[in-house]
Amino acid sequence: MELHEGCELKGRPLPKNVAKGMGLQERKHTFSKKNKMITYSSRTKANQEKFKKDVSESKNGDAFFICPKGFPAIDGASDKRKLFQATIAGSKTVKKATITLLRHFGASKECKADVYYVVPHRFYETFSISFQGGVDGAVGKAALDMANFWVVGIDVVKSVKKHWDE
Repeated sequence: MELHEGCELKGRPLPKNVAKGMGLQERKHTFSKKNKMITYSSRTKANQEKFKKDVSESKNGDAFFICPKGFPAIDGASDKRKLFQATIAGSKTVKKATITLLRHFGASKECKADVYYVVPHRFYETFSISFQGGVDGAVGKAALDMANFWVVGIDVVKSVKKHWDE
């Protein structure tokens, strides 16, 4: 995937109606090249805890961490302030598991995290998120206090072809 190799991608803030009120606008996001990719292959509780510990303690941002299978809320992280979920769905619902993870990583109103939904570029304009219980519910309020949510589109075919040709 392009993210760990370093790239610049256009990002649109989510959800549209809330982002506008917060003054967030579409902008370029720069993802620096990572020297290593660390994966956690089994879905054991120990691997999930190791992932959270490793991301929390990551200081120099030179690694891209891929979550163990079955990990709730995200698929990867480059540090505790940049979390990623890859999806081919047209929308996602932010649930309590996301709030728990954001709190674990120390996100707060004063020190927000960025949560990126990585989608095929054809879904970039239409991708949306909702919050369990609505934007004004407990999950919605907590999530928006602790994180900015973004959608970034990647050209999946180009990405696969590039790796296939290597």
